Amino acid sequence: MRNSVKLTSNYFSDNRAVQSQSGAGIYLDGHNTVIDKNIFVKHENSVILITESINTVISNSIFVANTASNIIVTRDSIYFVNDNENEIHIYNSTIAFNHLGENTANVLTLGLNSTIENSIIWDNSPAHTQPWLNGFQVNDGAIQITNSIVEYGYYNDKSDNVVDADPQFVRPEAGDYRVLLNSPAIDSGIDLGELGITSDITGNNRPSDGNADDVEAFDMGAFER
Repeated sequence: MRNSVKLTSNYFSDNRAVQSQSGAGIYLDGHNTVIDKNIFVKHENSVILITESINTVISNSIFVANTASNIIVTRDSIYFVNDNENEIHIYNSTIAFNHLGENTANVLTLGLNSTIENSIIWDNSPAHTQPWLNGFQVNDGAIQITNSIVEYGYYNDKSDNVVDADPQFVRPEAGDYRVLLNSPAIDSGIDLGELGITSDITGNNRPSDGNADDVEAFDMGAFER
């Protein structure tokens, strides 16, 4: 896919690339791509493979039950150590219960200028083999993670409000990745309206008063309560 592509409200399931080393459910080669309100389940190989991409935005999306070697990977971050243009921005997404290959250390392999905000990254196995990576491989530096739930945490001077706490999904075994009323994800995100994030994966408005304290705020993850 080339420049200025937008994928909205799709369900991608049970895909397997023929080329096990370079294939993916979605292969992106271009700039200003938006992936919004999509669900990715039961993929082998990489779920999304991004090459030579500037400003890819993934928002309000769910990645669950995949058996890929990586969930989201930027090829340049693997092969071109000093390439800092591969910007991937993940907003209000849920990445959970993905069972990665036994020799895989990373859930996400991202370029240096990548950011993750208002997202949930939880219970992806096997656990990272290098604890200091916390499931991420980053090109020559550290990505910025803010206002997110991340199993095992993620700590650097670019990140803030990263919570290592059970997001309390409603019924993940039945495919329900909404969160319960007492979830730490509710009303704990930052307002991303200026970035065009104004609704969740089902179309519900963001922000909302999910915890009934008379204050509207963004939730973490793909759903707004």
